[in-house]
Amino acid sequence: MAFADEITVAQLEADPYPIYARLRRESPVAWVPAANVWFVTRWQDVEFVSKNSELFAAEVPTSPVERSMGKPTILTCDGPVHDELRRGFDQKYRPRAVAEYIDDLARPIVAEYLERIALLGEIDLMAHYFEPTSSLCLARSLGFDSVDVKTLQRWFHGMAIGAANYENDPEKQAISDAASAEVEAAIIPIFERLEKHPDDSAMSRMLHDGMEPACTRARAFLLPSIKVALLGGMQEPGHGAGTVLVGLLTNPEQMKALRSDLDRLLPKAVDEGLRWVAPIGTQMRRATRDVELGGVTIPAGAPVPQSSPPHAATRRAT
Repeated sequence: MAFADEITVAQLEADPYPIYARLRRESPVAWVPAANVWFVTRWQDVEFVSKNSELFAAEVPTSPVERSMGKPTILTCDGPVHDELRRGFDQKYRPRAVAEYIDDLARPIVAEYLERIALLGEIDLMAHYFEPTSSLCLARSLGFDSVDVKTLQRWFHGMAIGAANYENDPEKQAISDAASAEVEAAIIPIFERLEKHPDDSAMSRMLHDGMEPACTRARAFLLPSIKVALLGGMQEPGHGAGTVLVGLLTNPEQMKALRSDLDRLLPKAVDEGLRWVAPIGTQMRRATRDVELGGVTIPAGAPVPQSSPPHAATRRAT
């Protein structure tokens, strides 16, 4: 029996990296029956898949992201539909735009949580600091002005279960569907307000930017991508920040160098942390035709998640 046939979902959830490493050595492109997908695990192959949209499309009928959040999402479409979704997101989330408001938005939230954790002694930094601050900053920028952290975390963990439900487990899907329905119920009244009274929030810009006066984008068109944004808002900055801290705490000489030149080295440390262990481990694509890759043929229509390997031996914060 091939190694890929022996892989279980439980093993992937517990620690995928040794599995990815063995797949890279033995079967860099492999069908994994437990997850119902082809795994692509070598850097050069992942790059090939991600840069060849004609061979590997973003739209995947069996995508757990679409199954859990609806479609189209900004992650699971190409062409004009993707461009239209990006048009609404870009006005608020381009790096230059974020730089103009992020300090005023994030600093009060971060300061409040730093005061809280200072009183608690020993804590789980991810659960008590990185996830709450990350999710609150994203939620406030989107336009969720009154949703609390516990609700945001419940939404995240529920939708994350669905987004990673490659095996289509009905129990996992039920958890995800409940979280998704709760998110929609919270978004609809915000849409109703913003359609009449636009503001500078991301959801308002998604509704109005680039549209004719008195017209807005359809709610159903935007809802799936807003759910994706909520999911990514905790996973990417929060989990990415935790990875950066782990790297620095386990390399004291780099932490010392960083603290001596924060303005210059902090951006490099963040970039390296995200490269070292990507906050999102896979990105789904669909083969548009039979494609030979890594010595095997991926059949047309097959789902192909590209898996991000860690690079623990090559941290370069300094």
